[in-house]
This record gives sequence, structure tokens and C-alpha cells, in this order.
Amino acid sequence: DPFETTLETQTISFYGQGTHLLGDKTCLTLGLRAEYYELETDVDFRDIPESENNPDFDDWLFGGKLTLEHDLSDSQTVFASVTKGYKAGGANIFPGLELDVPTGYDTEDLWNYEIGLRAEWLEGSIVTQVTLFYLDREDAQLRSSAGQGIDFTYATANAGDAEHYGAEGEARWFINKNWAISTGLGLLETELDSTGDQLSSAPNYTYNARIDYVAENGFFANFEVTGSDEFFESNNPDNRDQRTRSEFIAYNAAIGYSYENWTLTLWGRNLFDEEYEK
Repeated sequence: DPFETTLETQTISFYGQGTHLLGDKTCLTLGLRAEYYELETDVDFRDIPESENNPDFDDWLFGGKLTLEHDLSDSQTVFASVTKGYKAGGANIFPGLELDVPTGYDTEDLWNYEIGLRAEWLEGSIVTQVTLFYLDREDAQLRSSAGQGIDFTYATANAGDAEHYGAEGEARWFINKNWAISTGLGLLETELDSTGDQLSSAPNYTYNARIDYVAENGFFANFEVTGSDEFFESNNPDNRDQRTRSEFIAYNAAIGYSYENWTLTLWGRNLFDEEYEK
């Protein structure tokens, strides 16, 4: 059946940031943000009272970030931060929505805690960063799916509290003025507090490695490998095991030439035709 949907949003934001030096080697940065978010909908696809079918939403949202950085030396900096974030509430407007799925969902609040080290080695030829993090989500907005074939319903709902924690590391080695190698590794664990389930779109590990060549005459080339662990596509416990994205490793490359403001690039993705779901 035909249906009509009208969705109108208005946002007003205020934000600011300042840095205070606590000494020659230490600084403290504070950023704050306030946002008023308003959503009005007119959805016509359910045979239920209009007040339940049109999920209007308005809220004041507050966030900010406090970061402390300290120079251990001229080439090493340790940092720690606390961040308050949010995801505004919204509306599910998919026409095939089941009656037990709410048309609206509330704001998600989150706290993110990080500690890490940025460093340069061998007179700056190697640059590294390592970060440990913990993310605490309140009223987490989770997107789920139901159905099969071409008949799928997607919806977002608040699913209670959830947590993420892990580590990220990256390094870049400038071998000389023409060659450079970069690598990255991410480790992640997630959990929905109410069930203990792992969250969707959250592989336990991801990685990448890349080599770049840049010549003085403008010619350049690169080759990279990227990989990921398997992960669930849906948070729906009824079908999450059937909706798994497989682990993969893919190889990409590019060659090109740059001259002044012009760049010509020939690139390829998944060069060895690895089959995987993404």
C-alpha cells in the first residue's frame, strides 16, 4: 500500500574549547557542547492512533571532552581523556515495521575513557600511537533487522546499557624520502549488559598494512592489505547467527602521477578476488 512520510528536524548548537598550560610539558584542554534537537514526523503506514504513529522528539543534549597531555620528552607524549557524547533520539519510518517495534527511540548517552602514548623514534623516522579505551553506553541505540529475501525490516531501538573496550595501535616508518610503510591494528570487545551478547558490526580485530612510494618526478604507487574478523550484522537474537559477515583479507593497490593541481590514479580493490560478505 502507498504511504507518506514527513520528517522535519531543527537543531541549535553551542560549543567552545579552551586549553590551559599547566607547565612547560603539560596542558589541559576542555571542550563543551550543548545542542537542542527537535524532530517532528508525520508517518502514515500503521493502523494505530495517530499519537502513537507520529513519534515527535525534542531534547537538550550535552557533551564535552577533557584531555590531559604530558610530554615525557621532545618525542614522546602521554595523554588521557574523558569524553561525554550522545546520539539524539529518532524515529523508525520503515513501512513494514512490526507492531511490537516502537516507532520512536530515545537519546543514547555515552562516556568514553582513553589513555595512550604518541611517540617518535629514530629521529622521527618512525611515528607511533597506542591507545587503550573503554566506552560505556547508556540506553544504547541498536539497529536490528528481521525478515528474509527481499522482505526485510530495519529498525532502531533502545536496548539498555552496553560497553566497548579495546586497544588501537598504528605506526608509520619513513624509510627515506621516497618510501614509507604504515601499519594498524585494532582489538575490540563489546557486550550488551542485559544479555551478555556481542554487539553487531564489531569485529574482535581489524588490521592493515601499506607501503607507499613517491618519486620526485610525481610518480607514486602503493600496495596495501586490510583484514577483519567476522562479525554479526544484526542485533536481533532471532537471526544474528544467520546474519554473520565472514572474516576476510583483501589486497588493494594504486599507481599514479601528480603534476601541480592534477592527479591521475589507476587503482584496484580486492586484487585477488577474495569472496566475503561486507
